[in-house]
Amino acid sequence: MKNFLLIMAVCVVGFVSCKKDDNNSSSSDTNLLVQSAWKIDNIGIDLDKNGSAETPLPQALPDCQIDNTYSFSKDGTGVINDVGVICGAPYPAQIPFTWTLQGKSLTANIPTLPVGTVTLNSITSTAMVLWKDTTIAGIPNPPTRIIISFKH
Repeated sequence: MKNFLLIMAVCVVGFVSCKKDDNNSSSSDTNLLVQSAWKIDNIGIDLDKNGSAETPLPQALPDCQIDNTYSFSKDGTGVINDVGVICGAPYPAQIPFTWTLQGKSLTANIPTLPVGTVTLNSITSTAMVLWKDTTIAGIPNPPTRIIISFKH
């Protein structure tokens, strides 16, 4: 009976420790997300769905949107700043948005872009990789995994 209680105690401690690590990971991801503005580094297609873009996505966004910065705040708000090549009308210089991060699901509600929910593949202090499965006309075997890499 003592061995059974000892094993149960170890299992409970292990389970609680795992849950705590998951929360710290999410909190850590949030801290990395909000530390400074992000800029798109690369957009491509992940044909084999291994987390790396093998094929560039041609004409994914115009130059005036590729150079924009994306800033996330801890309160679940953010702003896209039109910098570098200015898009001009009808796009404002700053576009506010809201966002949530639950586990690895990042949902961004950006009025000018149909982003919706993407998966946070990885994030460090200098790089972030997101992916989304979607259907693209002319590309076989839907859904197609789009990889978006950001940098500081």
